[in-house]
Formats: sequence, C-alpha cells, structure tokens
Amino acid sequence: MVGPLASSMLWRAALLGVAFAAGWVSQGWRAEAQLQRIAAQQAQLRAQAGMATAAAEQAARAEESQRHAALQETTHAAEEAMRAARADAADARRAADRLRQRLAAAIAADPGRGAASAGAAAGGAPATDAAGMCAELLGRAVDRARILAEHADRAAAAGTACERSYDALSEPSR
Repeated sequence: MVGPLASSMLWRAALLGVAFAAGWVSQGWRAEAQLQRIAAQQAQLRAQAGMATAAAEQAARAEESQRHAALQETTHAAEEAMRAARADAADARRAADRLRQRLAAAIAADPGRGAASAGAAAGGAPATDAAGMCAELLGRAVDRARILAEHADRAAAAGTACERSYDALSEPSR
C-alpha cells in the first residue's frame, strides 16, 4: 500500500506531467502558427520579387527596343546620306563632262589653233597652246577633286553614323 505522502507525490507528478504536456501542445500550436506566418511572408516576398523581376525585364526589353530603333534610324540616315553624296558626285561628274565637251568643242572650233599646232609640230617641238594645257590641267584637277570629294563624303557619312550610333547606344533613354 502506498502512503498518503506517496499518493500525494504521485498526484503532483501526474499533474506536473499533464501541465507539461499541455504546455508542450500549446507551444507546438504557437510554433506552427508562427511557421505559417513566415511561410506566407516568404510567399509574398517571392511574388513581389517575381513581379519586380518581370518589370525589370520588361523595362530592359523596352530599352533594348528603343536603342535598336535608334540604331536602325541612324543606319537609315547614313544610307540616305551616302545615296545623296553619290547622287551629288554623279551630278558633278556629269557637269564636269559637259564642261570638258564644251571646252573640246571650243578648241576644235578655233581655226588658228590647228594651223599653229601643225606648224609647230613640223619644227619638231611639241606644240601645245596655253588653252589646251589649261584644259588638260583642269580636267586632271577635276578628276582628283572628285575622287577626294567622294572619299570625304563617305568618311563624313560613316563618321556621322558612328557618332549617332554611339550616342543612341550610350545615352540612357528618357
């Protein structure tokens, strides 16, 4: 038989065990609720991060699209400038050809030039008059100037296109 003291201790131990179990269960419920709150917060943060990532990606694509459009516009402008330069060079070439033809016609129409040239040629020395020599030098100068102008036009158009492309790609879009 168990004495009154032992019985009282047994009841105290049982009561302490029940209180401990109740505290354990209560703490478990609180911890579970806290874990659910943390999981909900993390889900919300992941959703916000996903939206921020999508917004940043969309902004980056818009920026890329703007820069590509600016680059295309610059390329198109450079091509137009080159076409205009080639057209101007062709017009200048035709004008120089017309001037040469008129000069050749004027020299051929001069009756004294043929006789003077034939007489000088008979003497053995090359006969060139000042107008013919000027015409030849002018023709050569025009040819050289045309070549230089074409090169300068190409270089200017390429440089302008390069500068505009750099500006379009390096400036942040507004």
